[in-house]
Amino acid sequence: MPAFSVLSEEDLLALVDYVKYLSIRGEFERRLISELPNLEGQPLVDLSLLSKKTDAAERKKLDDQLYAVVGEFLTEDVIARWLDREDSISEVSTPPASLVDTDTAHAEFVDVGRKLFYTKANCVQCHGATGLGDGQTQNYDDWANEWIKTPGVDVLEPKTYQHFMTAGALPPQKIRPRNLRLPVYRGGNSIADLYRRIANGIEGTPMPSSPTLTPEEVWALVAYVQSMPYESNASAQTNAAPTVTKRAR
Repeated sequence: MPAFSVLSEEDLLALVDYVKYLSIRGEFERRLISELPNLEGQPLVDLSLLSKKTDAAERKKLDDQLYAVVGEFLTEDVIARWLDREDSISEVSTPPASLVDTDTAHAEFVDVGRKLFYTKANCVQCHGATGLGDGQTQNYDDWANEWIKTPGVDVLEPKTYQHFMTAGALPPQKIRPRNLRLPVYRGGNSIADLYRRIANGIEGTPMPSSPTLTPEEVWALVAYVQSMPYESNASAQTNAAPTVTKRAR
């Protein structure tokens, strides 16, 4: 992913708008495909009703179908969330002083995050015992997760889900959890970015939100995640509490 310093601010804003459009389009398509298991081979919209004279009952059927697709699936389920985005911005609580690695209580705070990683927060399930991203490796992103569990579908047998591909579904691809030993994180590297990722999860992925964690616990996990690239025994296959090496400045 390169920097785009050669683009003007106007071009950058246009690119941002296009990426947002792609996201809206992808969410809508995902919503439509998720309906396929419930249709029993019937179309979402009976297009034959558009090409012939219809009576009142058929017009109502067509109106209901169009409302479900455009009114409910697109407008209410997808677009409304984008229009209300400013109201849904998560508040990031004030970080504790112990988040800073020069604070006398920092090592203890990191240890709290480490324990949460292996217990209450259960980050270990997907990110693995050493945070290398080698825990749960059989998950798929939500564009596939919503239909690969349909009765009769075997993810190892493409012919069992060819009808989903024909309808526009993306081929199922395993999604690998982030390697937390590398200080590069999806959604940004700032402490606020990390806080939001842990608290809210990541849309479209198995990364869940953490409603049972207190803000203090989320910050403790941020502290531990920031320390992970500097742990002295990062490659050890154990979930024992490792020793933290002071970060170089």
